[in-house]
Amino acid sequence: MPLPFALLLATHVLTGLSAVLASGAAWLEALSAEPRLRRLHSFSLVTLLGYAASWISGGVYYVRYYGPVVKPVIKGGPFPLAHAVGMELKEHVFLFLPFLALTLCCAVWMAGGGKKERAAGRKAVAALAGTSVFLGTLVALLGLAVSGAVR
Repeated sequence: MPLPFALLLATHVLTGLSAVLASGAAWLEALSAEPRLRRLHSFSLVTLLGYAASWISGGVYYVRYYGPVVKPVIKGGPFPLAHAVGMELKEHVFLFLPFLALTLCCAVWMAGGGKKERAAGRKAVAALAGTSVFLGTLVALLGLAVSGAVR
């Protein structure tokens, strides 16, 4: 693989993993007895920036390298379902993640109000962050499965 595409793929993976870890940290913070808003702000922003960077780098990699070079190898190899199922599912879930992260970020940054509103907001933030962790982990595992089909 040419170096520019290897760098794009590494950026895609590392920024995606950082987003999953940051959303996990936001999830744990939102579930804590005394969540700290400043930490939630930081975690939600890292989640958003991580997914956005992973989305862009992964998209460029997919269009310029994966589609023309890797996809035909997988489809012609012993595991064509890796692309037909794994990559298609990964693509569709992955398209949703930056918007989920934006929603998480907005929910955290708009937090405030009285005790009742803060409790409802914490539940919403925890649900959004937990969903982000689950879907981000699913996307990472599907990526591993698809990349294993290339070998």
